[in-house]
Amino acid sequence: MPTNRLVVTDRLGPILVVTLNRPESRNAIDSATAAQMNDAMDLLEKETGLFLGVITGAGGTFCSGSDLKELARAERRKPWREQNSIAMRMLGREDREEGLRAFAERRRPAWKGR
Repeated sequence: MPTNRLVVTDRLGPILVVTLNRPESRNAIDSATAAQMNDAMDLLEKETGLFLGVITGAGGTFCSGSDLKELARAERRKPWREQNSIAMRMLGREDREEGLRAFAERRRPAWKGR
């Protein structure tokens, strides 16, 4: 398996095997890995000869989730609001402000709902 790719794809007939290839970070998803995973899913969707996708991880771990080191670096560079635009669209103004305060104070937010 090539080590220069963060996401490796192999075709086995009508099956596309997609392997997360960051074993040194337990296959955590950073922005570059997410972009390559998106490319793999586009391939699966567009290629008419592929009927099934199997996602696996290299090095004995499937995926440990988001790359927290990258998120921490991004948080220092950008305000929390910019990183969480989906949540910002979903929550009302009071809940957004409470969420930000709770995050900063490392406590559970007291949501009011819309």
